[in-house]
Amino acid sequence: MEFTAKVRYVKPMFLRRTLPALFFLFLTAFSGPCFAAKAPAKNDAARLALLLEQVYKTMDDYYYLPVSRQTYEDFTRAFPAKRLKDLNDQSKKTEDFVHLGAGLLVNKLKSPADKFTNFLPPSKTKEFKSKVYAVTEDLGIEGTKTAEGFQVTKVQKHSEAYAQGLRTGDILLKIDGVSLGGLEEKEIRTKLSPVLGSFVKLEVFLTAKKQKTEITLESKSYFRETVSMIDSGLPGVPVLKIAHFNQKTSEDFADELAAYGVDSVKHLVLDLRDNDGGPPLAAREILGFFLPANDHLFAIARKKKSPVMLTAPATALKIKAPVTVLVNQKTGSAAEMFSGMLQAKKIAVLVGEKTAGATYLKSIYDFDDGSMVFMITSLTFFYDRRVYPADGLTPDTPLAEGQDALRLVLDGLR
Repeated sequence: MEFTAKVRYVKPMFLRRTLPALFFLFLTAFSGPCFAAKAPAKNDAARLALLLEQVYKTMDDYYYLPVSRQTYEDFTRAFPAKRLKDLNDQSKKTEDFVHLGAGLLVNKLKSPADKFTNFLPPSKTKEFKSKVYAVTEDLGIEGTKTAEGFQVTKVQKHSEAYAQGLRTGDILLKIDGVSLGGLEEKEIRTKLSPVLGSFVKLEVFLTAKKQKTEITLESKSYFRETVSMIDSGLPGVPVLKIAHFNQKTSEDFADELAAYGVDSVKHLVLDLRDNDGGPPLAAREILGFFLPANDHLFAIARKKKSPVMLTAPATALKIKAPVTVLVNQKTGSAAEMFSGMLQAKKIAVLVGEKTAGATYLKSIYDFDDGSMVFMITSLTFFYDRRVYPADGLTPDTPLAEGQDALRLVLDGLR
């Protein structure tokens, strides 16, 4: 995916700045007789007019292409509050006809070729942002029920549970004083995903210390781990799977390589298949492990703004071994920008399928009622001003039908 958690925004009065996300497509308008329905209240009509004006103004200010005021005015005349309410009563696509109208307007204003820009109602925004930013709200504990209790199989290292010492292999015995023996595994998982801000007391057997203890955890938002090591079976050939980019990805990347031993790396394989992106700044941080400080990376050019060239950060960790990057049709956004930069700088070869063609800079803008618009705000450019290809990156080694990219690479390194 293709999202910008740290991109600077100019905040209009009706917007509030959000963490900088895939896409949600609203239905297109359809014709035909409308069912008789109660006319919307005056305040509903006012809400509609306000939100439509905010949508237009936001896209006029930030969408990467010009938007038409005439299209906006034609839409408001063609879709008054009563028509939108009747349409929504028939389709039941949204809880509020005002949001139906906003979604339809976004589809009218954006380019017909744009498959990313969309409006989301309040009921969809939380899940969307969680996916975009790779952020979770729970205790960070995964596991399975056993005869002894709930055996921990994974503790997210950016969670409070990890900070308080819980580790893989530990056993949960009680949650808030309730023994887990009489609970189903599904019930236990629900208790480990409480409402944000709530506190949960756990009785735990710490396997390494061979002792029981109690810890109290608060349910908080945290960044999910997105980097994991895959055993290649070959000495000196670590395979790092990067599932997504978020603000902790570079830290996780460095930790995995440090645990492996950077000096032991003879050939690094990065698996970015199915990685749909994240903030470009997260990709930039990892590029610093491969390139000199201040080396030019990629540029963005937002509407009414001067172009900005992003450069590689200074990092203590430097990777000098050959690099292979695995990509496929779902490698997009920041993952695509990252892969393309390593290919262009001749740091890595790409193996796999042509990528998604989703390297546009995209941003989220929140509205006061909890709805939001997710939209393209800039094309992205290589350091030499070439535009990233709209149809995706072409791998150096494309796959033949039925081939597995990782197996192909590892067999070639044996």
